[in-house]
Amino acid sequence: MRFDNLSTTNQRLIGFITLIPIIAGFALSPFIAGLIIIGLGGLMGWEIGKMAGFSIIRLYALVAVLAILGAPLDWWQLSPNDGVVLIAVLIAVTGILSIHRTTRKVALFGLLAAICIAAASGLLMIPGGHRLILIIAAIIAACDSAAYFVGRFVGGPKLAPSISPKKTISGSLGGIAAAIIIAALCAPLVNFGIGASIIAGVIIGVVAQVGDLIESSLKRTLGVKDSGSTIPGHGGVLDRFDGYLITLPVCYGAVISGYIG
Repeated sequence: MRFDNLSTTNQRLIGFITLIPIIAGFALSPFIAGLIIIGLGGLMGWEIGKMAGFSIIRLYALVAVLAILGAPLDWWQLSPNDGVVLIAVLIAVTGILSIHRTTRKVALFGLLAAICIAAASGLLMIPGGHRLILIIAAIIAACDSAAYFVGRFVGGPKLAPSISPKKTISGSLGGIAAAIIIAALCAPLVNFGIGASIIAGVIIGVVAQVGDLIESSLKRTLGVKDSGSTIPGHGGVLDRFDGYLITLPVCYGAVISGYIG
């Protein structure tokens, strides 16, 4: 079946349906969530390498490093200090592997993907972390969907026409509003007050869209429309999870700083 013949709305619906197993996996257990993050890390590495035209050796090395970063530290039975050193080395290796002959954007994006995957595995190590990631995912999904539909029906001035011509300021504001609403609804689950949930919604709504724009900028530089074709209506894994690139590191930082949980 050719999904590109369907309307964008129907493609997005089908794309959401294909994500249900991932949602279920995160809801069930941290172990299954860890396996999923490992898989997503590997797929991110694959898509970055394919977009940039890496050699086979560099491509598979990048896939392996990002997949390893997805494994929570307690799986390795390492001390916290050893774990930090390992993560730092893997992120550095990711940057080296991602160096592109014509643009630094690929290397920077590879580093950002590595930090994102490491933050996801870090969140899994806290009690209830797999469910916290689901809450973050719900906020990002609400932001993304609202931005799309508000931008489509309201229109108006473009948000960043040189990077992503279809995105509008109205869509961006609609996405942030949706993020605030979902954050407020989920606030009791993380012991947040209304004020804190509004702040969290604004921050997640903004940084999720920044991640989207970063990936759009990379694709424009490399001359590709989508990072891949894994998810109908969303393109590749990077196209679907670009909103997590900055969001997960920010949320992990908030967790270890004591602002969440």
